[in-house]
Amino acid sequence: MFEAGFIRSRGACALALLFLCASLAAAKAESATPSVTVTAGSDGIMDACNSVGRVTGLDPRGDNFLSVRSGPGGKYTEIARLASGADIFICDERSPWLGVIYPPDDATVDCGTDAYSDEAKPYTGPCRSGWIHQNFVEVIAG
Repeated sequence: MFEAGFIRSRGACALALLFLCASLAAAKAESATPSVTVTAGSDGIMDACNSVGRVTGLDPRGDNFLSVRSGPGGKYTEIARLASGADIFICDERSPWLGVIYPPDDATVDCGTDAYSDEAKPYTGPCRSGWIHQNFVEVIAG
């Protein structure tokens, strides 16, 4: 009887641990969205994002990544990391922070930034968005 209760107890612990892991994964995925949305759009003449940039100027002896933040400032949560050379669409600015859109995990995805829009709207996908510091961006078009 003790053995059967012990096995049920271990099963309940395993189930609780599985639930906790799933909850933490969901919380991390939820935190990967900006708390200050990146706005994309224009006057109906230009693309939704006016410039294309590339991550540059990172210290190769340092972390060699650029933090993408959930808002325009260092106090906001890091939601992703971009490697040196990563291409980004620059859509919003709150100097010195840039609201950017970028494909997920170096995938080749049409982010929809060449669509014309008569008004600026929060970007909702299919790519990722967030905020990066302008000191580490070279504008390559626009």
